[in-house]
Amino acid sequence: MTPVFIFDYGNVLSVVDTGIFGRKVLRYAGCSFEELRERHGRTRELVIAYESGSMDTDAFIPAFMEKLGLRMSREEFIAAWSDFFIPIPYTRTLVRAVKPYCTVALLSNTNPLHYEHVIRPTDVFPLFDAVTLSYEAGAMKPAPVIYHDMLEKLKVRTGDCLFIDDLRENVEAARAVGMQALLFTTPEEFHEKLLALPLDPVLNRALKDIRTHT
Repeated sequence: MTPVFIFDYGNVLSVVDTGIFGRKVLRYAGCSFEELRERHGRTRELVIAYESGSMDTDAFIPAFMEKLGLRMSREEFIAAWSDFFIPIPYTRTLVRAVKPYCTVALLSNTNPLHYEHVIRPTDVFPLFDAVTLSYEAGAMKPAPVIYHDMLEKLKVRTGDCLFIDDLRENVEAARAVGMQALLFTTPEEFHEKLLALPLDPVLNRALKDIRTHT
């Protein structure tokens, strides 16, 4: 079996560290880091609206900054909002390793700012044959509609798709629509699970050469 590899972005291709964002904007908040963290907890509904496409960037930025009590320019906010992702070398190497043998795709809950400033400039982004983004699909994982959007773009058998995500509920939702799916935890643990799959022998050999740490 040579599957279609479908990757999530956050905590699969890049670690998401919102603490970095907090430290970058703290001086604009006029409060302690603990208070800022508490305020950040009140932004969940805004982020969901933004990542599901029901709120645009012009509405999101001032609403989000108001929730956090930030006094900063739009440009300063965008710079901080786009700089709390840390590349994961293993999965980026994995994308490059499987690309010669299979279709590769990206399926991510995200928003216009992160797509424009973080995801699209990612070094492996040009390798993706199809991309589904939650704000464009109008739904977020684990909603079935976002997986069907990906399948419609790929035009492949559902069972040939291998979806990789760091959240169990998203993995289970992918399996519910008929995809194969693996939970990404650590590179070492994930790589063992990947090699245990009945993959095409040529692809399997290519995967065995990948280092899980650098």
